Amino acid sequence: MTESVKWKDGVAGSLSGLGTRITVSPLDVIKIRLQLQVVRHDQGGVGVKYRGAAHALSRVIKEEGILGLWKGSMTAELLWAGYTGLHFGGYYSLQAALDQLERTNGQSSSSSRGVSRDSLCGGVAGGGGKGGGGGGGGEGGRAGRRT
Repeated sequence: MTESVKWKDGVAGSLSGLGTRITVSPLDVIKIRLQLQVVRHDQGGVGVKYRGAAHALSRVIKEEGILGLWKGSMTAELLWAGYTGLHFGGYYSLQAALDQLERTNGQSSSSSRGVSRDSLCGGVAGGGGKGGGGGGGGEGGRAGRRT
C-alpha cells in the first residue's frame, strides 16, 4: 500500500466521521436539552421548557431557527473528524504493515487475512484513536450547558 493510499484512507475516515456527526448532532442537541432542563417534581413538572423530544425539536426550530439544532456542536464535529481519520488511517496502516511482515517472512498475505486479523487491526486502531483523538461520546454534557 502506498503512502498516498494511507493518506486517502485517513481523509476518507475524517469525512465519514464529520458527515456522521453532522447528521446526528440535532439528536444530541435535543437529548442534552431534555437532560439539562430543571424539572420541579414537587410541582408536577410545571415550568418545564420541553415536554418531550418532538416538542423540543419544534421549539428549538421556532426559537433559534434550523441552525439551532447544531448549536455548540462544532468541537464535537472536529473531534469526530480527527477520531475517525485516525481509525481509518491506523487500520489500513496496520494492515499494510502486517502484509509487509508476511512478505518478509515468505508468507502469502492473502492466506492470513480473516476476521481475527481484521479485528486485531480494528481494535488497535480504535484504541489508538481513543488515545490520540478522543471521541466516544463524552463531549455532549459540556456542549449542552452552554445553551
